[in-house]
Amino acid sequence: MEACNSHAITYVPLYDTLGANAVEFIINHAEVSIAFERTKSLLPTCVIISCLPNCSTHLKTIVSFTDVSSTQKKEAEELGVSCFSWEEFFQLGDSDCEPPPKQRTAVCTIMYTERLENQKA
Repeated sequence: MEACNSHAITYVPLYDTLGANAVEFIINHAEVSIAFERTKSLLPTCVIISCLPNCSTHLKTIVSFTDVSSTQKKEAEELGVSCFSWEEFFQLGDSDCEPPPKQRTAVCTIMYTERLENQKA
């Protein structure tokens, strides 16, 4: 979370207990562009992957802490989403990049409750 804060990136936790509908709502409502997932099976059973057809407007990258097969990458790419294993994503950090400037109005974390009927954030 502090790494996100240091780069002016808003952090939105997604929990597997939320279910596909809630995850889809949160990804769209918070305009999440990158998701890190830690389940052993990324495709096709992953909650994030299951909601991609309705979330690919904002979500463009998935990073899995487990290995990603070429089939899994292909399925995600067909939906316009890049898919990386943690090792592949980590290697992308070898290139130099400038962090975005921080602003006083930047949001650090958005937390959603499990009761989304009232859509509290």
